[in-house]
Amino acid sequence: MSTTQLSPKPKFWAPLKASSKFLISSLFILQLLFPVLQWASPSPKGTEQEGYLVQFSDISLSELVRFVSDMTGHNFVYSEADLIGRITLTAEQPVTSEELLSLLFRILHVNKMEVFKEHDHFLIFPATRAKSATPILSPSDSIHEADNFLVTKVFQVRHTDISKVKDLVAKIISPGALIEVLNETRCLIVNDVHENIARVDQLLRSIEHENFDVGFQTYFVKKMSAEQLKEVATSILPPFTKGLEVTLVASPTSQAIHIVAAKSLMPKILSILKGIDVEGGLLQKATPSGPLSYQAPFVEEETEKISQAAQKLLKTIQSNFEEKITFKLQEREKLVREIEEGQRRIQALETKIIALEGHPELQGEKDETTESQREASSLLKNELENMQLQHGVTVKCLKDCDQILNDLQNELVLVRKYIPEAKVEEEELIPETTPLSQEENKGHSNAEAYQLRFEGMEELALLREELKEMQRTQKEQEEKKEEHPEQGQILSYRIQYKSGKSLTDALSVLSSNLSANKLAPPSLISALQSVQFVEQSNQLLFLGDHYTLERVQDILAILDIPIRQVLVELLIVDASIEKALEFGIDIGALFRGTEGNWAGFGNSNQADSGLTEVLLNAHGTEDSIAPEWAGQGSAFSSGVIGRFITYQGKIFSTLGSLVQALKADGNIHVVMNPKILSEENKSASFFVGETTRIKTNTQKGEGAGLIVSGFEMRDIGSSIQVTSRINNDQTISLNIQQEISESHQLPGSSDMSAVLPVTKTSRTQTEVLVPNRGFVILSGITHEKVRKTKATIPFLGSIPFISALFSKSVHTTDKRNLLVFIRAQIIYDANDTQSILNASKKVFDEISSHFDSFEEKFNLFSPPVL
Repeated sequence: MSTTQLSPKPKFWAPLKASSKFLISSLFILQLLFPVLQWASPSPKGTEQEGYLVQFSDISLSELVRFVSDMTGHNFVYSEADLIGRITLTAEQPVTSEELLSLLFRILHVNKMEVFKEHDHFLIFPATRAKSATPILSPSDSIHEADNFLVTKVFQVRHTDISKVKDLVAKIISPGALIEVLNETRCLIVNDVHENIARVDQLLRSIEHENFDVGFQTYFVKKMSAEQLKEVATSILPPFTKGLEVTLVASPTSQAIHIVAAKSLMPKILSILKGIDVEGGLLQKATPSGPLSYQAPFVEEETEKISQAAQKLLKTIQSNFEEKITFKLQEREKLVREIEEGQRRIQALETKIIALEGHPELQGEKDETTESQREASSLLKNELENMQLQHGVTVKCLKDCDQILNDLQNELVLVRKYIPEAKVEEEELIPETTPLSQEENKGHSNAEAYQLRFEGMEELALLREELKEMQRTQKEQEEKKEEHPEQGQILSYRIQYKSGKSLTDALSVLSSNLSANKLAPPSLISALQSVQFVEQSNQLLFLGDHYTLERVQDILAILDIPIRQVLVELLIVDASIEKALEFGIDIGALFRGTEGNWAGFGNSNQADSGLTEVLLNAHGTEDSIAPEWAGQGSAFSSGVIGRFITYQGKIFSTLGSLVQALKADGNIHVVMNPKILSEENKSASFFVGETTRIKTNTQKGEGAGLIVSGFEMRDIGSSIQVTSRINNDQTISLNIQQEISESHQLPGSSDMSAVLPVTKTSRTQTEVLVPNRGFVILSGITHEKVRKTKATIPFLGSIPFISALFSKSVHTTDKRNLLVFIRAQIIYDANDTQSILNASKKVFDEISSHFDSFEEKFNLFSPPVL
């Protein structure tokens, strides 16, 4: 291992032949003249890795190039005027010459410089005047085959939407990198640094699956012959299959087409077949001796088989869900206990370390600790570090467990949506395809539960589609037997979920559109236009024939669906600035993909820089704001999203537990803590305050001393309005409007201005996307509270005229911050409502246990005691 320094080479020092003292003094003077070079020395002996320990401080790029040239032996050609900029380099581990050369290339690339290699010479030019040629890799070439800093690679995208792939890749490559799409050949061309190209290659390999799942489905032909439908579909499908193979097999005997294709294409293929199989395309009409004459027994037999398979599959899916959810809930409870125990142990270790070393702020005032104390403190610090690492791993496991539970809950919602309540042929049944084999289920763990459930639901959904198709065919055969269908029948439909007015309005608009575009027969349009709403019985009446009224029932089943609800829980607290800084929220998984990050919020702005990507786009408006409310907008962030709230080192997953923790704190005042259940897209409003009389004007009357005043009633206090909307991915969009108002008298120059009040109002409006059961924290509305106290000397302070000499008035100003915690939870069914009711009842029972008798306290109708 050789030693290389930035000072001139030893051959220039040999002719000096100076004394050792002169040599030492010269080296000292050079060190003072060139402070940028700290040291560059070989790594200590005995280390396993060879290299140089390098440390520079504020050196120019040209000096760095000269140093790398000495280290690597390469020649560099450049202009001093082009190398602009200074850097600082610190390496605690040995750095090899190859690593130094690669590091130099990266620094030059960041400074918009290009490097050209000619034999052992490197030419450095600005990127604006030259562009280096990079190796081009085909889709089959490996990334590791290229040793250049910049690489160009062509990726072949076969199955995924190439425009979406381009948007995804653009987010993980360098800002100045090249990315182009060739739609004709479905190729993606990327030019970037070697490491980014490797990441893009890994990403595309993950999302591009060669062995995609193949599904099987049977479509029963209704209007055309099976062979004719297959012939037409074969010529239409290729543009929609994106190059994937699709096999269609016609069965004239059963009037069916068997489909073998990718499961992702199956819904589109079925939709195309239904669109082709229309009235007028029938080339071979059914006769009494034709296919339809013996299809009825076949339909009845297949219907029974499909019904039994659907019921059996439903029970399997439900049992699978219950088992996995129960297991994950038990695992989550264990993790929560481990986190609480870890927090207690960490606090105990920190207390022991402070007892040995003293508080960090007071260590300078404490005497030197003994050797035994230092050893004991070192052992405790090592144990504390290990405990903190273990605690971080446990918190990450809890997040993963919550994510799996959330996925399970979302999938369970989809299953509940299709579970039949009575008969298999009802609309509540589930649609899906081919049964899962025993081999497919082997080897799967709980981590793959999502895939298993999804495939099971696909199977159930396709079974339902087969059943509906067969039943529809059977009904059409029965209707064709009726020579004179009954006219003038009345359909009475009892509304279940929606309001009668909304349904009648929707049906009116639908019938108008169908009539204008001629998309439905006149009988259906006439039936829709005949709707009458009976408000007393909450029913809709329709007039038409039997077949048309069945179509109307299908439309009503689509419109009259259960309205989803959202439980909105609010907590508004008025806290001092110091106390507000103790609140925090877990947002580590919401930006940068960093695991284990925690961020608080406050006027110190200590949150990670990536937090700005998830902050709310909130805007506030203020009118008639008093001076003590102005200029405080930058005190806090406008909002933070997360799943847990932290306060004084403790984690809270519900607002109820947080309220219990805040009861004993005198510096925090709970303004309101309401809960309300509202329907989707409906507003929930909260108000705490009073309705006061505000004088608006004062006029002198015609009589002597007559004054006429005008007043207006206004709501003064804190109000908030929340409108929720549930998205398809089970997230919740919240539209939040907050207003805080306060009235007070401002002294004026005349009596007239002194009696007119001023209303201070602060408004905040924002719209935010939060996960189910997630929290939103709004902050930034600060104000000042003035307290006036008077201290007097006993007896002397009460003597008239001289009491001012023995008393003192003190005005104290406290800065306060209003924090708004909002938690939204989707209510899927009556089970969720019952669980929330049980939790609230438990809290109420704990409160009522403090009273001697619940009946004596709350029974308003108890007979009087005589």
